[in-house]
Amino acid sequence: MKVTYSELQIDAINKISNFDLKVKNIAEGFMIGIHKSPYHGFSVDFSEHRQYYPGDPIKLIDWKIVAKSERYFIKQFDEETNLNAYLILDCSNSMNYTSDKKKYFSKLEYAKLLAGSIAYILNKQRDAISFTAYSNQVENFIPPKAAVAHYFEILKNIYTTKPNGTSDTYKALIDVLNVIKKAGLVIIFSDLLDDPENIIKFVKLVRSKKNEVIVFQILDNQEINFNFGSDKMFIDLETKEKLQTTPLQIEKEYKNVVDEFINKLKTNFAKFDVEYELLTTSTPFDIALFSFLKKRTRLL
Repeated sequence: MKVTYSELQIDAINKISNFDLKVKNIAEGFMIGIHKSPYHGFSVDFSEHRQYYPGDPIKLIDWKIVAKSERYFIKQFDEETNLNAYLILDCSNSMNYTSDKKKYFSKLEYAKLLAGSIAYILNKQRDAISFTAYSNQVENFIPPKAAVAHYFEILKNIYTTKPNGTSDTYKALIDVLNVIKKAGLVIIFSDLLDDPENIIKFVKLVRSKKNEVIVFQILDNQEINFNFGSDKMFIDLETKEKLQTTPLQIEKEYKNVVDEFINKLKTNFAKFDVEYELLTTSTPFDIALFSFLKKRTRLL
């Protein structure tokens, strides 16, 4: 039987008992890979450098980097690098789903590891990090701050986040949006199994306040493929409603509905210049982290 990359990654991560070590392992593995890859221009050292643009003082060019990479970067100061990053994690009960506990993380486990890894990189860049966990209400909110001790507090809160409640993105997060005093980078981790109009409404409002936005939609493979075979009993993790059905009979219609739902979100996010990444719990973390890094680099 062939073992996939994602299964190897999950197995390796699960052998690490400490959450912050898991996060460090994922983030540093990605950072090492970036330096060795053709994409090394997306530097994870941008707390000290950024790309040179016409009009920048020539005296700030780091000629050592030019000699090594043939790319022009300038040294920058702390006040240029500081960014407010708002990590927003959906912890509603639907996020607790996994189709195979032995092979894959649950959606919430995957989202927590991804959020923690991004927090690790943000901390390395001395960015201010905020954390929000929500369901149909705000379960936890930590204001942004740039400090190592604050990073570990964020990490602890990500780790201890438990699934709870139903999804209501707009209702839960509207109050959080009102306390964001400084525009920054808003990063949402969710399966987005909510009223799409409410999701779009919230994201539009976030963008209207001059925030940049990345949305990571995290689904289980089976929520996309629907390969359940014979008769099954489906139980809604949020409402506990039960439905007995034959997946083979509704597979085509189900996939059409899912495609329509995803395309609606994708189209509307594009209208508002929102970075959108569809992930499954078998997607290597590097893919999501690279998407984040591209957006973070563009904000310099």
